[in-house]
Amino acid sequence: MPAHLPQLDSFGEVVRWVIEELGALCPAADRLRAYAARPDDPSLRDVRYHVQEAGCRRCRDELEALGHPQR
Repeated sequence: MPAHLPQLDSFGEVVRWVIEELGALCPAADRLRAYAARPDDPSLRDVRYHVQEAGCRRCRDELEALGHPQR
């Protein structure tokens, strides 16, 4: 958790911060690893959407750390 919390002036800013900085909507680590191993697996469509279409920065960074850079 960040040492210094940003000033959040609206509910929308709080929600955005929770999603973007804390990864509230990110898939579980085991599903992210499964996606890294099998990105075309139909059972991982939600993870593919989260990473590719929504472009989650946290998950892209995690996949890169696993040795699976994202375009």
